[in-house]
Amino acid sequence: MDDFSNLYDLVRTWVVHVTTFRDEPLSSTVLAFTTIAGLTMVISIQLLPMRWIVLIIGNAAILACNPVLFKYLMQTYLPPEEIERIKSKIDEFVKEDYIPPPPPQYLTFPVEIFESKRLLPPVPPAHLPDWSASKYSLFPPRSTDSTDKLSVVSPPAGYVFAPDDWKVDETKKWAVDRASADDTGFWIADGQEFEREGDGWVSYDAGGWKVRRLTRGVVRAVQKE
Repeated sequence: MDDFSNLYDLVRTWVVHVTTFRDEPLSSTVLAFTTIAGLTMVISIQLLPMRWIVLIIGNAAILACNPVLFKYLMQTYLPPEEIERIKSKIDEFVKEDYIPPPPPQYLTFPVEIFESKRLLPPVPPAHLPDWSASKYSLFPPRSTDSTDKLSVVSPPAGYVFAPDDWKVDETKKWAVDRASADDTGFWIADGQEFEREGDGWVSYDAGGWKVRRLTRGVVRAVQKE
């Protein structure tokens, strides 16, 4: 029972070490070779004298457990320096054979904010609404979460900004798309009433505001373990 327990602990420790991908190059190599060996056995096992093979391997394992024979084998054929040389060869092969996976490709999602200026007095500083719960920005002056500094605008929860800086949308298509005949749009207006100015500003005189759209990429924040 003691021999069985020791053998179980030895096999379990070795199997866990090489199969749980704690050492990914080693586990990947073992997986590749066991897959190849398994396919080879499935194809050729009917051509091999399995009874003789099992008999020889079984007797060899039993004889190797004899203390005198085990000592002789370890001193003659597998001295400590030879075992270390074999281990170093295996480690070298594993490192050279392993192909690391490509780095993860993070998907970039575009987000938008809107900078607005009032056309009629009193004229406040530039108005930059922060993120809202539904769309990333509501048309002012409905939005109360706002700032006059672009540098303090934070990404949505769970995301970080991509390296690229903010870009100004030079068209007025975004304004036309958000025009509405009711109170669900940016402006209650027809798209033909918008005027496009320089630097991406789109104005609607009847509404009393001019607005420009700024876009930037975000990626999901990676949680560090």
